[in-house]
Amino acid sequence: YRLDGFGEDRCFEPMTLVGAMRGEAANMAESGIFQLMPTTDAAGRAVIFARFAKRDYSLFSAKQEVMWLTYLLEIVVQHGSLQSHGFVLLFDASNVTRKHYARQSAQYTIRALDAISPIRMCSRHVCNANPLVTHIVLPVVQRLVASKIIRLRTKLHRGSGEDLLRSLA
Repeated sequence: YRLDGFGEDRCFEPMTLVGAMRGEAANMAESGIFQLMPTTDAAGRAVIFARFAKRDYSLFSAKQEVMWLTYLLEIVVQHGSLQSHGFVLLFDASNVTRKHYARQSAQYTIRALDAISPIRMCSRHVCNANPLVTHIVLPVVQRLVASKIIRLRTKLHRGSGEDLLRSLA
């Protein structure tokens, strides 16, 4: 997996900003797609926030996205207190259009989360997805590339403000 995602020159280097991730820190920050939240949820799990409307495949590839996600997961793994609790993925799917979706990215991401990650994804929350994503894209992606465990751990949420926060609680 790391060989495919990072290439021969980086796959065995330490997962640091000066190792396997050299040259990617600015890209990762500029894209704003994945962020590790500074605090945990109520159950002590790390929260990784994804903002899909920020995707721009003309600037960053699907492989780069997975590199960034892998780096964030490595940060979580390095914190002993988070290892046993796992992590939660929180997706903001508002304002997502067809240009923000790529099958290759979905396959890479699900593979990274489902089969390769050394830490357990406890749940995946998709917030404010449009009807196309809710009724067509997500069910198809889940059937084609997601395992049963990921399908069962996926929750869809709609609303804004307090309604959305109550739904996530």
